[in-house]
Amino acid sequence: MQTVKLEPRRPRYRLPVSGEDLRRGLEQRIDERLTEAAAEAA
Repeated sequence: MQTVKLEPRRPRYRLPVSGEDLRRGLEQRIDERLTEAAAEAA
């Protein structure tokens, strides 16, 4: 059996936006589209 040396993992860094922030933003954009579509239909 052979031993393999792995490089150390790269350090993680903080992203400016979390997944929750992305979800909220997408949800808001969808809501705005639905509101605009309802206004155009009326």
